[in-house]
Amino acid sequence: MVSTGFDGNGRRIAPPFQGDGELKCFASGNSLTGRALIADNAGQRIAYSAVAFRKLRNDAPTNFVSLDGVNYEACPDRLHFNVLAQTATSNSELILVPCTQNLEAQIFSSVTLQYAVINELEQTFSGASSFRCMERRTFNTVPALRFSSIGTNTAHLIVRGVEVPVVGFVIDRFQVTGSGALSTSSNEPYFEGSREATLDLPPEWP
Repeated sequence: MVSTGFDGNGRRIAPPFQGDGELKCFASGNSLTGRALIADNAGQRIAYSAVAFRKLRNDAPTNFVSLDGVNYEACPDRLHFNVLAQTATSNSELILVPCTQNLEAQIFSSVTLQYAVINELEQTFSGASSFRCMERRTFNTVPALRFSSIGTNTAHLIVRGVEVPVVGFVIDRFQVTGSGALSTSSNEPYFEGSREATLDLPPEWP
């Protein structure tokens, strides 16, 4: 449990954590898979899979991780989602982090995001925003994701980080027709292309 830092056997394996953040895990031999389950105070829950980067060489790991397609798998160039447009009953949330991070020096990447949104009529809309360290953005703050802008209830969303590549997912949030109950679910992207990124970790990590 991230909130307590204890594993299933009652052992503390990490400091307790509250708030927004991300969890990074490393293992030799490409032996890990990951999945997270998150619940809020209202009882809404979502689960999503970890983004994994395989080590491609058999040399010893270091605290400098090169996601270049030679040492480790590279980051994706673009993220593709099928999403619900923002309406009076739907306001999903986009969550992103940069692939390039310097955690040793605590230098956080600044990223300009480019959006391409294709509606059900194959019309294309575009937009841009920027963030530093981590992005949590509801669809009502992105004009290209509003029904009032694109005119259809669903759309194909393509996200690209300009300075560095990004990874992330969408939390679908909408009211169920008829009951009005709030529904949430994870919406994981498929990846297009590849770009290099680097991860500088504190020396004690590997």
